[in-house]
Amino acid sequence: MIGSEGGSANGNVHLLATVLLLAAPLAGCAGGGGGGGGVDGDAMTAQDRLSNAESRAAEWSSDAEFIGTSITETTEGSAEEWSSEAFDFQADDNVGDGLSPQWTYTFEDGEGNLATVYMNVDGETHLEERQQDTFFMDAPVEDWSVSSADAVQAAVDADDEFASALESEDVKVGYLLAQGGGDKSWLLNAKTSDENVQMKVDADTGEAQRAGPSS
Repeated sequence: MIGSEGGSANGNVHLLATVLLLAAPLAGCAGGGGGGGGVDGDAMTAQDRLSNAESRAAEWSSDAEFIGTSITETTEGSAEEWSSEAFDFQADDNVGDGLSPQWTYTFEDGEGNLATVYMNVDGETHLEERQQDTFFMDAPVEDWSVSSADAVQAAVDADDEFASALESEDVKVGYLLAQGGGDKSWLLNAKTSDENVQMKVDADTGEAQRAGPSS
């Protein structure tokens, strides 16, 4: 996991940039669709669909454990690019507020098999088994106190460059909640054509700090 400002426990601060890739559809075996009813509004926090995702993962494997959630808030072009017949990615009308029309939830079973559940605000569900590196997702994630919306606000309050990046018309904001080495955190990445600002927010206390230099 990301450690102190400008560094990491394993020297891989640059991997935080992969947060922006985790929302893209993953090659794998498509699971069944389904629904659990919509939530109010056009976007949601990661917590709003977690219980639905856990139910879908339990159908895949009875001992599935939740190890992280991620998404990229993005504009129309990328949403169309990432969409497939299995799952329709929706553009976000308010990038950078911690609310998204969809989230992805990653699970691991007792044999180390991985699956990602895609959930959107309308309750549509898609599951894909995956082989990719889970990056910072290396331990089960239990309850957390800081929502995705609270996490991005904490990052804005803590760092002027991050706040400035969110004002850009071409910004994409990646979110990753994971727990590694006992460190349960939100990793946030605000990427524009001119800069890439990475933040870490403690998922229990809301403490925010720079996770890597801007570029």
